[in-house]
Amino acid sequence: MLPSITKAKTKAEYNKINAEFTEYLAVAAITASIRLEKFVFVSSLAALGPLVDLSKEIKEDTPAHPVTNYGTSKLLAEKYLSEIPGLPLITIRPTAVYGPREKDIFILFKSISRGLEPHIGSFKQQLSFIYVKDLADVIVNSLLLRLMESNTIFRTAMFTIVMRLLNWLKRH
Repeated sequence: MLPSITKAKTKAEYNKINAEFTEYLAVAAITASIRLEKFVFVSSLAALGPLVDLSKEIKEDTPAHPVTNYGTSKLLAEKYLSEIPGLPLITIRPTAVYGPREKDIFILFKSISRGLEPHIGSFKQQLSFIYVKDLADVIVNSLLLRLMESNTIFRTAMFTIVMRLLNWLKRH
């Protein structure tokens, strides 16, 4: 598993760990005296940034416009990896990951279950989540796929409109 951080004090720290260290590992893997069949990079939907038009769907070729240093560092890592000749790259862009020991999304879920409805701005919002074990299944299954080309990108999870999520959490 590659080193990756979701919180850092500076953009430079994000880029060093999430992009540069990833590139170093990929270069080492491709130049090693082994047959490298696949290199799976776990990026993030944050590399794309939010959708401008909520009637659209995020696809593998959706133009990127990250709004955070984290997302920018993941996009930079994707760029570095795509430029390595011969790297059999699979990029997985998971949505927000929740599970044991994850605190931020747990706080969101707990707030919603107590009747608080988080909204930023006055526009419709969409959130998407994936459970950590489901993401692990996606990663393992990506290793089992026969791919015709390198630089394949997969996104995980469909979007859930916030109000549907809020209403479901209130009922359960």
